[in-house]
Amino acid sequence: MKFIIGILLFVFIGVPIDVRSQSSNDIAAIRSIEETFRTAWLKNDEKKIMSLFTPDAALYPGSGEPLKGIDALRKYWFGPSNVVTAIDRFEVNIAD
Repeated sequence: MKFIIGILLFVFIGVPIDVRSQSSNDIAAIRSIEETFRTAWLKNDEKKIMSLFTPDAALYPGSGEPLKGIDALRKYWFGPSNVVTAIDRFEVNIAD
C-alpha cells in the first residue's frame, strides 16, 4: 500500500510514472485510489482524503520545502481558517 500511495503522490504532482512496468492489478489499484482521492475532494471529505496517506507521506507543493508527515499535509490542506474553498470540478487526464 505504501508503494501505491508513493506512486499516487507522484501522479498528483505531475511527475510521469511509467505504468508499462506495472502489473494490471497495480494500475487498477492506483486508479482506484486516485478516483477515491478525486471524489473525496469533490465532497470536501477531509477524513477520506487524509486516510489515503501514510503517516510519513510527503508533499512537494512546488514552492519552498517539501511538507513531511501527515500532520503537515493536513495543516497545508485543511489548516485552521474561516475560509472554506469549495472544489466543484476535479478532472484527471491520463496521458497513456
